[in-house]
This record gives sequence, structure tokens and C-alpha cells, in this order.
Amino acid sequence: MVNVETILADKDKANIIRNIYPLYLYDLSEIYGNIPNKYGIYEYESVKTLDEQYHI
Repeated sequence: MVNVETILADKDKANIIRNIYPLYLYDLSEIYGNIPNKYGIYEYESVKTLDEQYHI
């Protein structure tokens, strides 16, 4: 059995979550059939950059 602990990322480590989030959405796209928007972002159509993705 594997024990998993969830902790909130502080401001010093938040960039790690921001860096892997697009990869997470990409991996989920194979399961759910999602495709990137016209800007190449796996989010709503209005999102043009990864920076915008974090401010939704």
C-alpha cells in the first residue's frame, strides 16, 4: 500500500504546479478526447497563453 499525502503549495513552490498543469491537461486529453483550442492551450477558447490559463 502506498501512502499519499496532499499538501498545499506555498508561493515558493507554486511554479511547479504551473509548470506541470499543462502536461496534466495534455495527458487527460487522451482519456477524454479533448483537443487544444486554436491557440494550442487545453482550456477554453478565450485562453491565449499559459499565463492566462492560471488566472481563470
